[in-house]
This record gives sequence, C-alpha cells and structure tokens, in this order.
Amino acid sequence: MDSGSIVYYMYKDVLHQTEIVDILTNPETSRTSNVPPYKPKANEVYLFQTGADDWKCDQYLWINNGTKSVTIGNDVLKKHFYKIRLPGTTDNTNGRKRPVGSLQFKKTAYSFKSNKSLILVHYEGDETVKIEHDIKSGDKTAMDVYRENISNGSVSGEHQEVLNARNVKQVENLVRKVNEEERLSKDDIYNLLLLAYHMDGFIHEVTVFPDLSSIIALPEMISIVNQLLDVNTEYDIPFVFFYDTTFKLGDFFVSPLVFRNIIFEDRPIMPVAFLIHGRKKEKTHARFLNS
Repeated sequence: MDSGSIVYYMYKDVLHQTEIVDILTNPETSRTSNVPPYKPKANEVYLFQTGADDWKCDQYLWINNGTKSVTIGNDVLKKHFYKIRLPGTTDNTNGRKRPVGSLQFKKTAYSFKSNKSLILVHYEGDETVKIEHDIKSGDKTAMDVYRENISNGSVSGEHQEVLNARNVKQVENLVRKVNEEERLSKDDIYNLLLLAYHMDGFIHEVTVFPDLSSIIALPEMISIVNQLLDVNTEYDIPFVFFYDTTFKLGDFFVSPLVFRNIIFEDRPIMPVAFLIHGRKKEKTHARFLNS
C-alpha cells in the first residue's frame, strides 16, 4: 500500500461476528498496521495496533452513524459505524444545519473493551462517492497542510474527533505521509541493488546510509583511460579530466567524470564514470574520485 498500512485482507461481504472475534483474538502480527491508511478502497480490511484514535485519520470525511455493543463471554465487542460525508448541508427540525452523508461508502470499526488499542476496520461500498479531504501539497506548503488539519474551523464540534488532526501523533502521521511521498521507495532501492548484481562491473558501488549514492562506470571506458595514460603523443597534448556536478535531477545530483580523448583528431570529450548522490558532500566526492 502507498500509505504504509497493510491490508489484512479483501472482503466483499459483511464480516460475520465469528470472523471478527477470530481476528481480534488471534491477530496475525505480520499483517497488523500501526499507521492509518491513506484513502483506502472498498472491501479492504485493516487491523490496527495503535493508540487512541489514530486509525481514524484516513483522509476521508466521515459522519458517525452510531455504535453497538455485544457481550461475548466475559468481554464486550464494540462496533462503531460511519458513513461517508457528501457536499452540502441539510436543515433538521430545529433549524440547525446538518452534514449530508451516504451509506454508499461506509466503514465499521470493531474492538474489544479489554483491548481498545487493537481495532479491526472494514470499508464497504463504493469509494468513488467520497469527498476528498484535500491534504495534498499542491500550491500549499507542508505547514499549511498541517495547520488546516489541526484547526479546521468549518468542522462542527461533534465531528472534530474524526475530521481533524487532534494531537502530536496525528500531525506525525501527516508528516510521515508527506515524507513517504517525497522519498525514494524501498522498491526503487531494491531494483538498484538488483541492477548492480545483474550488470557486473557497471554499478561499482551503492551506499544507502547515511546518504544514498551510487558510482556508475563502464569497464570498457576505464580500460581506455588506463591505456591513454600510457600513451606518448607527438605534440604532448595534455590528457585532461573534467569533473562537475549538474543541477538537481529529480531527487538526486549527477556528477560526471569526463576526459578529453587524445586518440581522436577532434579530441572529443567522453564520460568515464558518474556519481549519483542525494547531497553535495565532500566525503562523497572524495570516495568517488578515490575509487
């Protein structure tokens, strides 16, 4: 999942009570999440081991649709029902504005009274009817996003608990989401390592910590350079290397090492190796030039 949360499993039908009890009493820890999902889809089931109400911050607008408690043995199974919020408001009998909701997309949360930190959440219906809670950066800064989620005055008091980030933990969740969107994914790093193994001699080094960097060079070009260093030219044409760092390309800088090939008449500039790095640090360049 992009959100970092793990889908416990997909379930199109209504979860039966026996299944709910079985999951909550015998949870698979490897499939348990500790961060809320980001805009989950219908039929997805999540199991959260988290504090307070962090699991609610899934970036949808919800309306509390009631609760129900069922006694099972010596414990109590609590069920919390929510329906998706739609645009606009409606007037109730006393003239107060009320938000409009729909059961076309809904979620139900289950937990035992004896273990409130373990919550099972099932999303049902059609998520395309959702009204997106805009936390994307766009033209806004990250601070604008966090501030809006903390102090959205348009949300009525009874819905503050579901719709707004209420504490430091939920702000951390928002920060984590932004960071996850900006950073290189685990799959990209893994693919780079696979490429290094499969293209022997092309990727010479991959460093992940404290800064991601990679040294890339064709063995054939290195061999040519070594040969040219031993060449005595008739006119003593200097054999020159050039090294510079480009502007930032995506998340990284590219620093090429090139040379003037004195074998050819027009003395073309040709690349030898490249350093791909996230930050301009002297020790990273030194390691590259000494490798």
